[in-house]
Formats: sequence, C-alpha cells, structure tokens
Amino acid sequence: MDRLVRDLSLVSRVEAGKVELHLKAIDPQGLLQIMRERFATPFEDKGVQLQITDAVLPQIKADEERTLQVLTNLLSNALRHTPAGGKVSVTVQTEAALLKFNVQDTGTGIPAEHLPRIFERFYRADPARSRSEGGSGVGLTIAKGLVEAMGGRLTATAGADGLDLVMTLARAARRDMPVVAAPDRPLPPATLLYVEDNPSNIALMRQAQAVKKGVASGGGTPREFCTITVTDGIAMGHDGMRSSLPSREC
Repeated sequence: MDRLVRDLSLVSRVEAGKVELHLKAIDPQGLLQIMRERFATPFEDKGVQLQITDAVLPQIKADEERTLQVLTNLLSNALRHTPAGGKVSVTVQTEAALLKFNVQDTGTGIPAEHLPRIFERFYRADPARSRSEGGSGVGLTIAKGLVEAMGGRLTATAGADGLDLVMTLARAARRDMPVVAAPDRPLPPATLLYVEDNPSNIALMRQAQAVKKGVASGGGTPREFCTITVTDGIAMGHDGMRSSLPSREC
C-alpha cells in the first residue's frame, strides 16, 4: 500500500510538471551497469536471461536518478511478463543527436489494439493475469511522464515474441559536458623553433635573453634558428614585440 501511495503521488507530480529534474551529461554505460547489478539476482531467480549491451556510447542529457528509475520500471515490467526460460535484452542505438534504449522481452506480449493504452494509469490488457503478477499499475505511466519531462519519448511496439519499449533521449551537447580542470602540476617543456633570414629580425632575436642561436644551411642562404626558452609568460616575437605565452621552461 505504501508503494502504491508513493507511485500515485509521483504520477500526480509528473503530470502536473512538478518533478524536479537535474539535467546534465550522463554516461549511459554507468546506468546500464547499475541495471546489471540491480537485476542480476531477480532474473536469475526467475530463470529469465538478461542481456544488456556493453557498447561504447555517447553521453546523454538527462537526470541521472530519474533515468535509472525509468530503466528500473521498464526492466521490472519486462521481467514480470516474461516466463522462465525467456529473455530480456537491452540495446542502445545512436541516431543523429539521439540515443534509443530498447528494452525487448520474449514474454506474453500485448495485442496491438491495447498498445495505445498501456501507458494509462491502472490499464491492464489482462486484468486477471496482472493482479496475479503484482505491480502497482502505474510503472509505465511514471516512466513515460519522466522521459517526456526530460525532453524524450517512450514508445511501445509489439515485438516478434513480446513487447518492445523504446526510450529516446537526447545526446549531450558539448556545452552540457563538465569542464575538466587542468592538472595542478608544472607544464612540460616547450621548444619554439623560429627560422629567419632577415638581418634586422635576426638582430632583434639576438637581443632576446631567451634565444639560443645556431645556423641551418639550405637553399643557399644561411638561416639562423633558435630555441626559445619561455619564462614568466613572456617571449620575444619575431618583430621585436613582447608576446604573452604560457609559462614554460625548455
């Protein structure tokens, strides 16, 4: 009873648009690994095979907690309606700026005429069977509402043997990804090579304290080259101007 009350409260908040979401870039592999660990025992106990993709996937823009809740509802629904000896698979397909999570089972399935209504509150394609198998009757309603609140879609189609539920979410854009701070350690050595055959510019280079001179021959005209040691963020440019550069030592 407590679970039903909580689920109904969440349905009401979802439908009223009052669910707080924290959208950010999320690694799908991490979400799927949690699903493996969460459902390994229940699937084993019932004798249903669980296959979850381990493909490398781009990040999605979503609320981590709510996405886990949706995946949990979808897998719980699939397990509930798949008999022993059956299989539930989770695959992910990338399409342009979208990721599609497909939860497919080999369960009893749902007649095509019932598909448009499976996301309604308490809707049962087979009331007698649903009561015996448990469930609050609003799991898919919650899942659909949460996915849509995150800007995605949740759809259902009749599979070859059971039901296919597809959650579509947007890929994370570059601006959604966290900024990784630069390591707090000295920068590696940097060598700047400058090639010049103009006498005036060579004279300016010789005046720079950070210039080490050498001579490279080729093309008939001697060319002076140097390795510039950059210190305190300042180096002498080829035109004699001081230019700001990262602080590095060669």
